[in-house]
Amino acid sequence: MKKLLVLGGQKELKELAQQVEDLCEYELTVASYKSLEFYIKGARTNITVDGADITTFDYVWIHSSWTPRPIAHAVALFLTHKNIPHTPVEAEGSKLSDMLALSLMNVRIPK
Repeated sequence: MKKLLVLGGQKELKELAQQVEDLCEYELTVASYKSLEFYIKGARTNITVDGADITTFDYVWIHSSWTPRPIAHAVALFLTHKNIPHTPVEAEGSKLSDMLALSLMNVRIPK
C-alpha cells in the first residue's frame, strides 16, 4: 500500500482520508505544518511529521498558502534531496531553508 502525505491539509481532508483509504489502495495521512520537526545535523538531517520520518511516504502533496510558504520550501528542498516525489512549491528563501540546504551539503552551520 502506497503512503501519501497531504501537508498543510485542511480539517475536511482528514475526514475525507478514511473514505479515500476505503476506495483505493493508498494510506493517506493529513498533517499540519505544526506537526513538523526539523533535525538539522549534516548527513543526519531529517524531517518528521507527527514523529514519523517524512521519507517513509511515497508522495507528499505540499499545500501552502502565503504564511507557511518558507516552511513548505524547506520541506520541498529536503524531499528533492531525498528523491521523494512531491508537488512543486514556489521558492521563498528563509533562514530555515538556507540552513537546511547547507546542512544537506555537509556544510557546518552554527547551532
